[in-house]
Amino acid sequence: DPALLFLDEPTSGLDAASAVRVINILRNLATKNRHTIICTIHQPRASILPMFDKLLLLADGGVTYYGPTWTHGKEDGLLAYLRSAGVPCPPFENPADHILDLVDPLFDVPELRSLRSRSLSGAEQPSWQDGEKSDDITNISSRDEIVRQLQDKYEKSDLAAAARALSTNLPPAIMGDFSGGCPTSWFNQFSVVFRRSFFYKLREPAAVLTQFFNSVFLAIIIGFIYFQMGTDQASATDRVAAISFVVMCQSFLAIDLIVLFPVERAVYLRDQASGLYVTSSFYMGRSMAELPLHLLWGFLVGVITYTMMGFQEDWGRFWIYVLNMVLITNTGVAFLLFVGTISRDMAQGNLIGTLCLVLLTLFNGFFVNKKNIPVVFKWLGDISFLGYSVEVAVINEMTDLQLTCTSEERLQDACIASGDIYLERLGMQDADITSLLLLTFLESVVFRLAAYFCLHFMYTGKSFAARLKVLR
Repeated sequence: DPALLFLDEPTSGLDAASAVRVINILRNLATKNRHTIICTIHQPRASILPMFDKLLLLADGGVTYYGPTWTHGKEDGLLAYLRSAGVPCPPFENPADHILDLVDPLFDVPELRSLRSRSLSGAEQPSWQDGEKSDDITNISSRDEIVRQLQDKYEKSDLAAAARALSTNLPPAIMGDFSGGCPTSWFNQFSVVFRRSFFYKLREPAAVLTQFFNSVFLAIIIGFIYFQMGTDQASATDRVAAISFVVMCQSFLAIDLIVLFPVERAVYLRDQASGLYVTSSFYMGRSMAELPLHLLWGFLVGVITYTMMGFQEDWGRFWIYVLNMVLITNTGVAFLLFVGTISRDMAQGNLIGTLCLVLLTLFNGFFVNKKNIPVVFKWLGDISFLGYSVEVAVINEMTDLQLTCTSEERLQDACIASGDIYLERLGMQDADITSLLLLTFLESVVFRLAAYFCLHFMYTGKSFAARLKVLR
């Protein structure tokens, strides 16, 4: 039951009777429940307009009127104001339509004069209130002049003076002065952005179902393909292939995040300029809202694939594998967030993200043996978080694994007796699981920090120095 309501065109798309009922409900909330209601409204019917206590009219970014809408015959209402400005509402005309006509860029001023002449011809004005005759506006030749005259009149009016007097008693942040920071705490900013983004995500079933399919459902399919692998020679290769494929799928899980910041950048810049939040609170809230589901998918994929593929029955190895799946999912998410922040639009993000992930997958230790990677590309294998994850899972599974051989394989000297020997052939015998897990986590931190700075400085329409001053 909020005390303050902001509504954007609550009557749009409704018929006249429904629109009146909606505004009447809002009116009751304001008068009986003591709610403050602020809303935009376009072309309301004549019976709706007087339900508003106060009216704010804007044109060309300036105020043309702010004051009481209807004052029961007093001379400080909207219609009296329009008459005194030389643009009275004609007989039998909806005041809201008349106001829109005045500020419409396509409005023909001669028609305005024609309507005004009829309004002053002696016919009784069927308006909410009576008033004096207006000043002449024969000197007006364009719509811009009408708007300028209304704005000048308002600035010199008692209404503007009263509004300015009221504003002097308000905190600077409320009046748009955010030089000292946002009007609310960082934690509150983060909390609002996080809750808004998290619940929006839950109410967006298509995105959740897509991630569910790409992780859990696909993991089940992979599990059936590699179901309960044995310990023969072919199964050794299958184990590495299965691990490589699962890791690749998890790193691509949140591919939709590539378009997150390119799509929301305009909204973020507008809200930040309005003092709603700083970059860090928005970025943390927006990205952390995605994290719980991503980590859940990583956990479920680890449990499903480990049990279905028939990896070694050891609880220690099981939890290392599951932790590895959670970490690779988290690092993949961080990398895709980074790609999104350095991309101007969705097409650029898709191109950069896909190219980078394909290259990192190529050098993950399965498609090209680590010993055979060309020197010029070796650094890609050294920084590939997909390579770290594949190595962790392969070492975790193949260490101390006893493989079986057929008599024919022994005769042909093609028998690999254990998983440790297979690790030597892959060039992974000297790797340390703890170090690789730590490197995977550290890369996620680096990607998230880089994404934060890129979001703050890139494609903002402002200089680096200007953005540096508001870095928070």
